[in-house]
Amino acid sequence: MNDEWSLAQTLRHTIFVVDAWYGHAAALRPNPFHPIGVPASFTANGAEFGIDESAAPALGEILAVRAGRIADLRAYLAEVTQEELDRVRGPNTAIGCPPPARRTAAECLRVIFSDEWAHVQFAHRDLAILEEQHA
Repeated sequence: MNDEWSLAQTLRHTIFVVDAWYGHAAALRPNPFHPIGVPASFTANGAEFGIDESAAPALGEILAVRAGRIADLRAYLAEVTQEELDRVRGPNTAIGCPPPARRTAAECLRVIFSDEWAHVQFAHRDLAILEEQHA
C-alpha cells in the first residue's frame, strides 16, 4: 500500500530484525541470518551475510521461519536475568548487521520491540484504509 512493503515483505523484515539485533548483536552468533530475511534499505548488502533479497518464499515458509525466531526470542526472555540484560557484550566482528559495537541485550531488545510495534501500527493503518475502501 502506498509503495510500501507487502505483508510478506514486512514479515520477512521482522525476521531480519530479530536475526540482526538478537542473533547477531545480543547473542553474538556468527551467522544468525536466515536467507529469506529482508534488511531495511539503509542496511549494507544482505548478500554479504547470506540473505537472498530476490527470494520469493511462500507465506507458509515465512510464517514458519518467523515463528521459530519468535520462539527462540521468547525462550531467551523466559530465562534471562536483569544482570544479563544489562551486561555489555560484543562487538560481534562477524559480517552482519548492525555494525560491530559494544551493546547490552536490553538495548538490542528495544530495537526489536520498537520495530515490531511500528510494523503492527502500519498493519492497523493499512487494514483501516482497506476497510474504508470496501465499506
